[in-house]
Amino acid sequence: MLAVQDDNLKARHVLGWWYWYRYLALPEEEDQEAWDLAAQMLTPCFVADVGSLPEPLVPVLAHYAAEKAEEILADAMAADDEAALEKATSLWQRIVAATPQDNPHLPGMLANSAVASQSRYRWLGDPADLDAAISMLRRAIVLPVSSPAKDMVCRRASQRPAVLTTWRRRSRSCGR
Repeated sequence: MLAVQDDNLKARHVLGWWYWYRYLALPEEEDQEAWDLAAQMLTPCFVADVGSLPEPLVPVLAHYAAEKAEEILADAMAADDEAALEKATSLWQRIVAATPQDNPHLPGMLANSAVASQSRYRWLGDPADLDAAISMLRRAIVLPVSSPAKDMVCRRASQRPAVLTTWRRRSRSCGR
């Protein structure tokens, strides 16, 4: 059987689905291991955007993928690598899209997605990336959750003067 650490995405995808169906078939008191193994197998597939995934499991995969996404974003920014930055930005957008509104980690995920979009803006100069970064930070700040993650968003946003300066300029010009 394939070890959990194996990076063969095709095999992980097939096994992940197998464990998912096993989870569905087992009685509730016996299904936790199958759920865990499905998530372990399919998280790298979520990160790589490979194949379809069990819809009920996608928010869990997004949560598990966040740690790897932080590494990918940090590496892309350090290397100043356009392709890696594109991958990181896309991954963070998928993580945010899959994360429920009531997830206490959503503010931090939005902040990381904003950082990725801002970095891509610096690289490519596309104003849509800057708009996306501003939108994500606005969304993170207005979330009804008061948490250390939200406090981190506010601190991180204050350390990103390019986004905030542009946001302030646009806010003033829009009469906000």
